[in-house]
Amino acid sequence: MTPEHWNLRVTKHHFAKKITLKVGVKGVRVTVPPRTPLSVGKAFALSKAEWVEQQLAAIKNKGLQTGGSAPSAAQKRTARKLVEQRLEFWNQFYELDWSGVSIRNQSTRWGSCSSNSHLSFNWRIIELPPHLQDYIIVHEICHLKHMNHSKQFWDEMARTIVDYNDRRADLKAYELGQDDL
Repeated sequence: MTPEHWNLRVTKHHFAKKITLKVGVKGVRVTVPPRTPLSVGKAFALSKAEWVEQQLAAIKNKGLQTGGSAPSAAQKRTARKLVEQRLEFWNQFYELDWSGVSIRNQSTRWGSCSSNSHLSFNWRIIELPPHLQDYIIVHEICHLKHMNHSKQFWDEMARTIVDYNDRRADLKAYELGQDDL
């Protein structure tokens, strides 16, 4: 039996080549390849119960909200102020232009950059430690130059965030839903 506080979701994905297990603010998600029974995914999660409990405890200790509640006006204002200040700081090094900034209640992304150079950030960025806030900000700035995750993109990230791989791994503990950054 799966602990009820896990909010376990097991899904199939047509591109999955192996079973993946992710723990985030919305619970535990297992993705299995198309021909793998869902019960195998559930059994896999149970086999990693100790690790899952550690990850859930870490999320709780970091004070992240769980669930999909809408942000208050004050939370959105706080997020906008933070994002605009950090964009200004980091853009000193990149000198790139964007068409606008939005603060949104995204369920699966910390940030995004559209093809028309509009940057969007999740209001929950205010709940992250500063080094992860900066990782997200710089990540989206770099998408203004490279709209992909090519080697050139990561080289651009490394100009200012040399430990981007470590920060990216740290961000996984704060997962919103999908693996986007």
